[in-house]
Amino acid sequence: GARREGNTERGFVLVWIALMLFMLLATAGFAVDLGNWWLQSTRLQGAVDAGAHAGAVFLPSNLPQGKLNARAEVARNGFNDGILGGSADTKVKSVVVEGMPNPYQLHVTSTIEVDNYFLTLIGMDTQVITRDAVGEFEVPIAMGSPENKIGDDPETGDVSSQFWINIAGPNATKVSGDRYATKNCHSSNPT
Repeated sequence: GARREGNTERGFVLVWIALMLFMLLATAGFAVDLGNWWLQSTRLQGAVDAGAHAGAVFLPSNLPQGKLNARAEVARNGFNDGILGGSADTKVKSVVVEGMPNPYQLHVTSTIEVDNYFLTLIGMDTQVITRDAVGEFEVPIAMGSPENKIGDDPETGDVSSQFWINIAGPNATKVSGDRYATKNCHSSNPT
């Protein structure tokens, strides 16, 4: 057979496959690290949410106890910075609990440093993740009447509350207020 002279494309497919294999592995490695970031940030968000809610129940009267409970709840959810004792988690950089301008709100922020698995190959050894939450104590809403009665009591002379309720049946007059349920009409207009 005739041999072609000057063929410079020899081994091109091997080089191309090697490059593509490297790109696929790099993408898969980035996906693993990205998934770990997402998992750690979700756990951290749950911890600061729990801390904000646990501390807000002490507001506005006892902010120091609210801060203490918030920090303890964040630690109980796996992000202990060691301030309250116990073994500090090495990935936790900070847990900050502070009151807000609204005295019924408590702000919790935590920052962690997560180790990367595959991105260390390009020099990214860690990733810093910060999450925060605000817990708010909702003041109870007063329900019902402060008095244990409905309507005025003319016998005692109490006519100040002005609470009224009206029940009309078929024998009541339309003048009482219900033009549909009542059947007793003293006027010439039956509606």
